[in-house]
Amino acid sequence: FGTARSMGLLQFSDKLEYELRSISVLRHKISTLQDSGRRRPLLSSKDSFWMVTPRTNRGHLESWFSGLAGDKSLVSLGKRVPIFNKKEEIFQHLCDFEVPLMRAVWFVKMSAAYAVSKR
Repeated sequence: FGTARSMGLLQFSDKLEYELRSISVLRHKISTLQDSGRRRPLLSSKDSFWMVTPRTNRGHLESWFSGLAGDKSLVSLGKRVPIFNKKEEIFQHLCDFEVPLMRAVWFVKMSAAYAVSKR
């Protein structure tokens, strides 16, 4: 009885070792695949963003933030995202228009993506 149990355990451990080894080989194979195509930039900064200056049309800016606070799709808002020179202005506008948290986080991420693309 004791040897039959240990034989079953040995067979299980051999099968487990085989499966783990095959997973390891597959992970190594996937990680070494070469990217054959050229990568395109994630964001086109000149098409997707516009700088907010003192001369910027406030009506356009207010309508954009009203859409962000409302139910306008983020896809349509993402086509032209306003960028502020001062980070404090971002949070001021988000508070002024009472933007929901998830949408505010999206806007902050878009602003951060713009900053990273300009480095």
